[in-house]
Amino acid sequence: MKSRIAASRAVYRLLANDPEFARELDAQLLIAKALEEVARLMAERGVTKAELARRIGTRTGQVTRILQGRTVLSLRLLADIAHALGARVELKLKD
Repeated sequence: MKSRIAASRAVYRLLANDPEFARELDAQLLIAKALEEVARLMAERGVTKAELARRIGTRTGQVTRILQGRTVLSLRLLADIAHALGARVELKLKD
């Protein structure tokens, strides 16, 4: 098991030097963080997928796909979801 972990880390180090891989990884991590925040707010506020769907004008199945990361999460959609949950999105670019 340890050798697999070490091999995975070695592969990651190699890929991390690839600009395309780094860009894709950053994008996927950003999406995952946003979706975690949406799920957290939904749980805190007792909002179901069906209720969120109603608030943003879509179907429950679409909300499920959004939360599973199986659909494109645009900034507009994220802002709509945040508004529907009584929140707002803050964005900061870092160098």
